[in-house]
Amino acid sequence: MFGICCKFIKEEIARQNAVLKRLAQSGSAQAQNLTYVQGNIEVAEQELRTHKEEASAARDYYNDITQRFMAEWAEIMQISQEENPSPETLHKLAVAQHKFTLVLSADYQQAKLIPHWGRTEQAATTYYLQKCPMISLA
Repeated sequence: MFGICCKFIKEEIARQNAVLKRLAQSGSAQAQNLTYVQGNIEVAEQELRTHKEEASAARDYYNDITQRFMAEWAEIMQISQEENPSPETLHKLAVAQHKFTLVLSADYQQAKLIPHWGRTEQAATTYYLQKCPMISLA
Protein backbone atom coordinates (compact mmCIF):
# COMPACT_ATOMS: atom_id res chain seq x y z
CA MET A 1 0.00 0.00 0.00
CA PHE A 2 2.76 2.45 0.87
CA GLY A 3 4.54 2.00 -2.46
CA ILE A 4 1.36 2.51 -4.47
CA CYS A 5 0.46 5.68 -2.58
CA CYS A 6 4.00 7.08 -3.07
CA LYS A 7 3.65 6.45 -6.78
CA PHE A 8 0.39 8.38 -7.01
CA ILE A 9 1.76 11.31 -5.00
CA LYS A 10 4.91 11.44 -7.16
CA GLU A 11 2.76 11.38 -10.31
CA GLU A 12 0.69 14.27 -8.95
CA ILE A 13 3.85 16.27 -8.20
CA ALA A 14 5.13 15.62 -11.74
CA ARG A 15 1.76 16.62 -13.21
CA GLN A 16 1.66 19.85 -11.19
CA ASN A 17 5.27 20.64 -12.17
CA ALA A 18 4.31 20.18 -15.84
CA VAL A 19 1.35 22.54 -15.39
CA LEU A 20 3.61 25.09 -13.68
CA LYS A 21 6.15 24.84 -16.48
CA ARG A 22 3.47 25.32 -19.19
CA LEU A 23 2.03 28.32 -17.33
CA ALA A 24 5.47 29.89 -16.92
CA GLN A 25 6.36 29.32 -20.59
CA SER A 26 3.08 30.76 -21.85
CA GLY A 27 4.06 34.22 -20.64
CA SER A 28 0.42 35.17 -20.11
CA ALA A 29 -0.17 33.32 -16.84
CA GLN A 30 -1.39 35.35 -13.92
CA ALA A 31 0.74 35.39 -10.78
CA GLN A 32 -2.12 33.96 -8.72
CA ASN A 33 -2.34 30.93 -11.04
CA LEU A 34 1.40 30.29 -10.68
CA THR A 35 1.14 30.70 -6.89
CA TYR A 36 -1.84 28.34 -6.77
CA VAL A 37 -0.04 25.59 -8.71
CA GLN A 38 3.15 26.09 -6.66
CA GLY A 39 1.02 25.71 -3.52
CA ASN A 40 -0.39 22.45 -4.88
CA ILE A 41 3.15 21.19 -5.44
CA GLU A 42 4.22 22.12 -1.92
CA VAL A 43 1.16 20.39 -0.41
CA ALA A 44 1.85 17.24 -2.43
CA GLU A 45 5.54 17.26 -1.46
CA GLN A 46 4.61 17.61 2.22
CA GLU A 47 2.12 14.76 1.85
CA LEU A 48 4.87 12.62 0.30
CA ARG A 49 7.30 13.42 3.15
CA THR A 50 4.63 12.58 5.75
CA HIS A 51 3.72 9.41 3.92
CA LYS A 52 7.36 8.27 3.79
CA GLU A 53 7.78 8.97 7.53
CA GLU A 54 4.68 6.92 8.32
CA ALA A 55 5.86 4.09 6.06
CA SER A 56 9.27 4.11 7.77
CA ALA A 57 7.67 4.03 11.23
CA ALA A 58 5.41 1.15 10.17
CA ARG A 59 8.40 -0.77 8.78
CA ASP A 60 10.42 -0.16 11.98
CA TYR A 61 7.52 -1.37 14.13
CA TYR A 62 7.12 -4.47 11.96
CA ASN A 63 10.84 -5.24 12.21
CA ASP A 64 10.83 -4.75 16.00
CA ILE A 65 7.87 -7.08 16.45
CA THR A 66 9.47 -9.66 14.15
CA GLN A 67 12.69 -9.57 16.20
CA ARG A 68 10.68 -10.03 19.40
CA PHE A 69 8.85 -12.95 17.82
CA MET A 70 12.10 -14.65 16.83
CA ALA A 71 13.53 -14.24 20.36
CA GLU A 72 10.36 -15.63 21.97
CA TRP A 73 10.29 -18.56 19.54
CA ALA A 74 13.95 -19.36 20.22
CA GLU A 75 13.25 -19.36 23.97
CA ILE A 76 10.27 -21.72 23.54
CA MET A 77 12.30 -24.06 21.34
CA GLN A 78 15.21 -24.12 23.80
CA ILE A 79 13.01 -24.83 26.81
CA SER A 80 10.85 -27.43 25.04
CA GLN A 81 13.89 -29.48 23.97
CA GLU A 82 14.99 -30.23 27.54
CA GLU A 83 14.63 -33.88 28.47
CA ASN A 84 12.88 -34.69 31.74
CA PRO A 85 11.93 -31.07 32.45
CA SER A 86 11.54 -29.98 36.05
CA PRO A 87 8.35 -28.31 37.27
CA GLU A 88 10.19 -24.96 37.12
CA THR A 89 11.12 -25.62 33.49
CA LEU A 90 7.53 -26.54 32.65
CA HIS A 91 6.34 -23.33 34.33
CA LYS A 92 8.93 -21.31 32.40
CA LEU A 93 7.74 -22.95 29.15
CA ALA A 94 4.10 -22.18 29.98
CA VAL A 95 4.97 -18.52 30.63
CA ALA A 96 7.00 -18.30 27.40
CA GLN A 97 4.14 -19.82 25.41
CA HIS A 98 1.63 -17.47 27.04
CA LYS A 99 3.57 -14.32 26.12
CA PHE A 100 4.43 -15.60 22.64
CA THR A 101 3.55 -13.19 19.82
CA LEU A 102 2.98 -14.56 16.37
CA VAL A 103 3.74 -12.20 13.49
CA LEU A 104 1.61 -12.71 10.42
CA SER A 105 2.40 -10.69 7.34
CA ALA A 106 -0.37 -10.78 4.76
CA ASP A 107 -0.11 -10.06 1.05
CA TYR A 108 -1.67 -6.63 1.41
CA GLN A 109 1.91 -5.57 2.22
CA GLN A 110 2.75 -6.48 -1.33
CA ALA A 111 6.12 -4.77 -1.67
CA LYS A 112 7.56 -6.08 1.61
CA LEU A 113 9.63 -9.23 1.97
CA ILE A 114 8.01 -11.70 4.27
CA PRO A 115 10.49 -13.05 6.82
CA HIS A 116 11.10 -16.75 6.99
CA TRP A 117 13.41 -18.97 8.97
CA GLY A 118 13.59 -21.95 6.65
CA ARG A 119 16.00 -22.82 3.90
CA THR A 120 13.96 -21.79 0.88
CA GLU A 121 14.24 -18.58 -1.08
CA GLN A 122 11.60 -15.88 -0.98
CA ALA A 123 9.01 -15.94 -3.72
CA ALA A 124 9.86 -13.86 -6.77
CA THR A 125 9.65 -10.07 -6.40
CA THR A 126 6.80 -9.86 -8.90
CA TYR A 127 4.63 -12.00 -6.62
CA TYR A 128 4.57 -9.21 -4.02
CA LEU A 129 3.87 -6.53 -6.62
CA GLN A 130 0.65 -8.16 -7.86
CA LYS A 131 -2.78 -7.43 -6.49
CA CYS A 132 -3.92 -10.33 -4.36
CA PRO A 133 -7.37 -11.91 -4.72
CA MET A 134 -9.85 -11.52 -1.91
CA ILE A 135 -9.78 -14.49 0.44
CA SER A 136 -12.94 -15.65 2.19
CA LEU A 137 -12.43 -17.02 5.70
CA ALA A 138 -16.04 -18.14 6.04
